[in-house]
Amino acid sequence: MESNTEKVQRYLQDLHAAECGTEQLVLMHATNQRVPESVREASSTFVNESRIRQQLIEERLRQLGSANSVPKDWMDSVASQLTTLWNAGHDSVERLTMDLVKIHASGHLLHGSYCALTGFSDSIGDIETKNLAEKGMRESVKMSESMIPLIDRIARYAPVPVS
Repeated sequence: MESNTEKVQRYLQDLHAAECGTEQLVLMHATNQRVPESVREASSTFVNESRIRQQLIEERLRQLGSANSVPKDWMDSVASQLTTLWNAGHDSVERLTMDLVKIHASGHLLHGSYCALTGFSDSIGDIETKNLAEKGMRESVKMSESMIPLIDRIARYAPVPVS
């Protein structure tokens, strides 16, 4: 049976992988000169904050005698890139809109995962992990919600003119 420390380590490894996957999904927009500047700026902020959270998770895992799971990180990163196949039949505006929707959803996935870690770590008295998770919970939902105005703005460019 898994110890409480091992459960915390698994939660942290899963969160690290989810952060890596989300970073990969967002990264392609942070440097793409063909997307609006507002999307590049929001994407850059999202990537930078995700990288900071990844570093905090890695540090906490080291403190607990563990490390991030390279296979999990790799799988989540690959899975995030596969989503581009789902948009293959869409025009560029629709692809960008759908990518922003996926980024929004990924932020909420992170939020829920950090919430679970907050509850578990609090229940076992692991204040340091709880504090890390609460910070991640706040930041991930904030970043996720920052996508809503962008989704709305970009989707407005998608209609085909009526003749």
